Amino acid sequence: NTVTSGFPNNARGDNGLMKMDYHINANNSLSGMFFMGDDLETLQDAPVLQSIWESVGATRAKVLGGTWTWTPTSRLVNEFRIGYNSFRYSSLTADSNVNPTTYGINTGVTNPRDFGMPAILINGFLQEGGNVGWPRYQNPDQSLQFLDNVSLTRGKHVIKFGGEARRGWANSIKDRYGKGRIQFKKDGVFAGATPLEDFFAGDPAAGRIFVGNSQRSPSAEWYAAFVQDDWRITPRLTMNYGLRYELPTVIKEQNDLFGNFDPSVGIVQVGKQISSPYDGNHKNFAPR
Repeated sequence: NTVTSGFPNNARGDNGLMKMDYHINANNSLSGMFFMGDDLETLQDAPVLQSIWESVGATRAKVLGGTWTWTPTSRLVNEFRIGYNSFRYSSLTADSNVNPTTYGINTGVTNPRDFGMPAILINGFLQEGGNVGWPRYQNPDQSLQFLDNVSLTRGKHVIKFGGEARRGWANSIKDRYGKGRIQFKKDGVFAGATPLEDFFAGDPAAGRIFVGNSQRSPSAEWYAAFVQDDWRITPRLTMNYGLRYELPTVIKEQNDLFGNFDPSVGIVQVGKQISSPYDGNHKNFAPR
């Protein structure tokens, strides 16, 4: 029931970081940062009999950020920030470029992104063909963020206010059972046959294969604003009070490939029976 094949896991990672600080003059300064992380792994995340059925994962992360601090007077400071994140990864089997007909198996898979050995499951024995959850791609996940904060000192008050805008978007693919799964189990076509006998007879009892298109391109925006005051009432007593408001928009998909379930109707799709997958929330007030 178990096989220890002993294929080694191979992994490498490279990371780089750059930082910059520039003092323009007494009133202006800039700072910036760029980070990139790169990773490639070949892993036996499920027992396999051949190394070509191991999983191959690749990731690349990027973070870019910058800050401009403007101090026009000793009482006023403005800080503006911008940030960008990108995360890209793929999870495949090592034979993801092999047409299944090369193995002598016609699974009906014609999309090259779903190529590779199908999973073969003989009840009571090891499953072969690698991880059935692959292929999976993020091409990539991204977000862009802007923030601006102002601090003003007036007498016994330090007043702060600012806002934030952020947008996130992605392109994702997850073809679970994209390569297909062929299952040999008891109660096959042949009376009294065992799963192993069915396998040798080439008589599968069940199968799974991915159909349709799992590619999705979702996006959403978030907005926020705040105001607060630090009031120094006495040298020993300071009161802090403020308000923050946040507005998350409803997630959307580039081709309206989102849906929901309406108990009175059933499955509904954006752009057809509904205009959005759910109602937005516009009441997000909170203390700052």
